[in-house]
Amino acid sequence: MNLDLDTLATHSQNPVQQKALDGLRKQCTLSNAKGRDTLLALTASFYVHDQREALHLLLPALAAQRFAGNFDVWHPVETLLGILLALPDLSADERAALLAAVDSVRSYPKPRFAGMYDAYNDNILALTRLQNAEEDLAENIREDGPKDEYHGRVRLLAEAALAQALSQDRDAALARQMAELIAQQTAELRAPRLGIFATAPKARNIQTPAQKAANPVARIPKKLVVVFDILRSGQIEEGLAQLAQIDGFAPQKAAAQAEVAYFQSDFARAMTLDESWWPQSKQWYAINPLAEHLLAYAWAAKANGQVAHAQKQLRAAFPASLKIAQNALAALTAPDPAPAAERQSGRSMDDLLAQLKQYKPKYRPYSADGVRYLLHFVLIEASTRDALTYYEAHCALVDSFDHHMNAARLYHAVGDTAAAQAAICRAAPHFAPVEHTQVAPMRLWEYRSLTPLYTPDLLQTLLRMDKNQAA
Repeated sequence: MNLDLDTLATHSQNPVQQKALDGLRKQCTLSNAKGRDTLLALTASFYVHDQREALHLLLPALAAQRFAGNFDVWHPVETLLGILLALPDLSADERAALLAAVDSVRSYPKPRFAGMYDAYNDNILALTRLQNAEEDLAENIREDGPKDEYHGRVRLLAEAALAQALSQDRDAALARQMAELIAQQTAELRAPRLGIFATAPKARNIQTPAQKAANPVARIPKKLVVVFDILRSGQIEEGLAQLAQIDGFAPQKAAAQAEVAYFQSDFARAMTLDESWWPQSKQWYAINPLAEHLLAYAWAAKANGQVAHAQKQLRAAFPASLKIAQNALAALTAPDPAPAAERQSGRSMDDLLAQLKQYKPKYRPYSADGVRYLLHFVLIEASTRDALTYYEAHCALVDSFDHHMNAARLYHAVGDTAAAQAAICRAAPHFAPVEHTQVAPMRLWEYRSLTPLYTPDLLQTLLRMDKNQAA
């Protein structure tokens, strides 16, 4: 691998980068695990510290990599490519070069691979790998230390960047969703709590007192977890009554109460509650709850005629560099997206079933695995009518929040409000919280084109559903 290590050394700013460069001087190769891990540590550290010039120096050598038949080698390379694709200042030529490397799996010339990986990029777009990364990260957050969380977020960032790059010309909504996920992971990785692992090679999972003081992530007691579970199960009055009996944890209680208020269409109360816990938002491991609340807050402000107030509060509470806050500010004045357009034609179901048989021969077409795989492609590539026919036949097997919500978008496109709202109801139990305080499917507000469907009755129905299977 051709890297100018001397030039890269001039960008070294911390012990992690220096150690990685020393390792690469001894063995600069992607053919063994140690070399791949060393380069990943360097690349991730450059990204976390926003050293774009150094990352652009790495780009030509990484963009020149091509799949050679070994996925054990290739998947770490894809992570490196994904980190680079997350850069906000890539030129068109740089992005094309990185995508050519990603696309090398499909063009692998060996006869035994001919056709086998034609749909490899589609598999990335199906988000199976990304969902696995999200599940692993949730486990890191619940059970492991911050060092494991750091590595989990790097992986999720890379998967989101790969999906965003591949979806830009095919699925604008997915590209926007991935851009938001990239922004969330970037913010988490650059916070001091996790950023230390991009700086100090011997940083441990145990935080110092100074780190704890700077990043006071709250440990939620079991009795409070139980109450959040009660709220998530739809027993709202019981949950709120028990919540009032627990002392302390005001920010966490306010976040959960705000979610209840949003789904009760009590927008003024929801906004006030959200504003009360924003200053303590670092008490959460994950940034997901804050990102979701900010989008709901913007929607509530528009619905409640409080745009000017919301703009003032957001600008006072968050730095201009926080992407999720800027997204909320933009949403305050931007018109809601129009409903998706109905597709009159698209890939046939016979073609899609043949794809399943070719690339996932162990999956039966109407099994849970088969439906999970096919539905992504059906929803974005089949005609709208064919997609909805397939979804209606197999929706009981679907356990993906996004699949149900994308089906709702198609129902909205054909003007079937009742069916769209039914799909949203199916999505709710699968919203996959990563923090105990997430008691309702706040991800609804990521789907801005569907907000006209979020009537008080629908929101109340969703609030009172048992959603604990998502936890």
